[in-house]
Amino acid sequence: LKEAELSFREILYADDTSFITKSSQDNQLLLDDFENFLKWTKTMKTNAKKCVSMAYGFFHKGHTRKFKALNDGYSWYDPDLKVKDGVLQFIGDRKGKLFKMLGRNLHVSLSEEHMMKICKDSLDGMLEKVDKCSVDDLAKVWIYQHGIVPRLSWLLFINDFNVSAVSELEVKVTRCLKKWLHLPSSASISLVYLSRKDKGLGVTSVMSFYRQMQACKAALLKSSNDAYVRTLYDYCLAVERNDEKRLCKPSMMVESAIGAVRSNELIKHSQSNRSGLEFGVRKTILSYQKKGKKSLQ
Repeated sequence: LKEAELSFREILYADDTSFITKSSQDNQLLLDDFENFLKWTKTMKTNAKKCVSMAYGFFHKGHTRKFKALNDGYSWYDPDLKVKDGVLQFIGDRKGKLFKMLGRNLHVSLSEEHMMKICKDSLDGMLEKVDKCSVDDLAKVWIYQHGIVPRLSWLLFINDFNVSAVSELEVKVTRCLKKWLHLPSSASISLVYLSRKDKGLGVTSVMSFYRQMQACKAALLKSSNDAYVRTLYDYCLAVERNDEKRLCKPSMMVESAIGAVRSNELIKHSQSNRSGLEFGVRKTILSYQKKGKKSLQ
C-alpha cells in the first residue's frame, strides 16, 4: 500500500506462508531460499498440492513475454512458480478460480462479486429450507434469528461487500419475514427490525448486522498488537474520513463508539444535579474504608 507506506514481503501465520514480490523471478528466489530453510529443519517440507500462485501485470498488445495473460492491459497471469515437490497451481486454473486462505476465499480477480454470489446462494438455500419446514410461521422467524443470522456472520465479517449488494440480501430476508408474520407486502418492516426496548420484535436486520461485523473487524485492527496492522487501521480511517460517498464506515463507527464510552465515563464522575460541590464524596470515602477493613479482616 503506497498511500499507507506499508510493504510486506512475507506473511506468516502458523504453518501458512505467503511471499509477495514485485516480480515472479524474485518470488522464485524466495521460494528456493525457503526450500533450503525447510531442508535445514529436517522436520518440514513443502506440499505443492496445497500451494497456489497468482500474479498481476500490465501487458501491451502483442507482448512477447513468456507469461500467458488473460487479455491486454492490466491482467492476472500464471507466474509459473516451482518448488521441489512440483509446480504451484495457478489460482486461475482452480475450480471457481477461488482459493481459501485463513478463512477467506480469494478470487483471482480479487473481486468480492464471486463471494457475494456464494453468500446469496447460501442465504437463498437456507431461507428455502426454512420456508418448506412443517413448523409454525413464528418458529420460522425464530429459526432465522438464531439459525440463519449466525451462519452469515463469518461471510459478513471477513468480506468487504458493497452496501448495495448487502441491501439485496435484506430484500430477500424481508420478503420471507413478511410472509411468515402474515404482513402485507406494502407493510412497513421497521417494527420487525426495531429492538424490544423500542417496542419492536427485535429481529436482526442483515444490513445492521453487516455494519456490526465490519465494526468488529475494524475494532480488532485498531487493538492489534502488530504495529503494521494498527497502521493499516489508521489508513482505513483516513480513507473513510475523506470519502463522503462511502455508505459504510466501520472505522469511524469504532471511533464514534469509543468517544461515546469516554463521554459516559466523564459524565458518570461529574456533577449532574443541583447538590453542592463534593456532595456524596464522603459516602464514597466511607464505603472504600469499609471495604478496606473487610479485606484486612
